[in-house]
Amino acid sequence: MFLSCSLREEDASLVRWFRDFAEALEFEVIVPDHPEPRPPPEKIRADVAKTDCFAALISRREKLAAADKWTGPQWVQNEIGIAFDARKHVLAFVETGIDPEGLTPWVSDYVMFNRDKLGEAAPRIARYLVATRALVAPRLATQEELPTIRALASELVGQVNHLCRIDQKLDSHWQMSSLLATLSGRVYSIPQELRDDLDAANTAYGRVQKAVSAVKKFDPPYLALEEEKPEAKAKREAQRVLLLQELRAIRDAEMPAVAKAAVAFWRVGFPENERTLKTMEVFAAGKVNSKTLALLPPDEEDDNKG
Repeated sequence: MFLSCSLREEDASLVRWFRDFAEALEFEVIVPDHPEPRPPPEKIRADVAKTDCFAALISRREKLAAADKWTGPQWVQNEIGIAFDARKHVLAFVETGIDPEGLTPWVSDYVMFNRDKLGEAAPRIARYLVATRALVAPRLATQEELPTIRALASELVGQVNHLCRIDQKLDSHWQMSSLLATLSGRVYSIPQELRDDLDAANTAYGRVQKAVSAVKKFDPPYLALEEEKPEAKAKREAQRVLLLQELRAIRDAEMPAVAKAAVAFWRVGFPENERTLKTMEVFAAGKVNSKTLALLPPDEEDDNKG
């Protein structure tokens, strides 16, 4: 976490308190406490790029005339802009007396504090930091969460394999691990970002399955009471070809969401297996073609298929 803050001597104890608090919650904090008055923008951008999130500690700077209001350090505002441009998650801690309205273009949430009563703000600050850690560091899974994450990782990889051959095998891939994780409540113990990826994957896979059902309606009738007439057969087969083309297009559009989830879960559950990870990353990038489909062994079967 990059901590943007005042470097004035009178604010040193305040900065130290926030830094120690964040480090106690397992954040690795970067503070630009270089010898020069302020590091150059290039150095700030480089430091921000190394981090998972950005925290702005906005302390009182100058008192506004004829008002009980204060300004914050101007460079902190500038550094918030740098973090926003770098697409970093931005936290803000605002000292009482400073109007936080100026943060709204970049920050949707913030915590107010009184430097003389930091203990009162500590619970709110802790909740804010813990929620941020869960959001930006989904790899920090506990040992209790790993079995669920690994089961879902294997299932998601199986779904990608199934999607690759969806027009050859018009069947369904059981989502047993996802179902069991939801029914048991274990899915709610895994990091929020992984849950979001799983929800997106399930939605995408559902759209493909709907297209599969449409194609199967035009499969050859197995229990026809009389022989299918040539005209009816030709019409049915022509419609089926069109629906297969639509199915491939839907598969190509929805594959990245499923593969993205597979990458996220696999990276946490099986980080040592880079071969599968790299294959899933190809499909997550939306590269679905004959060359990338050939990355999968032709005789590979889905482990979770029912």
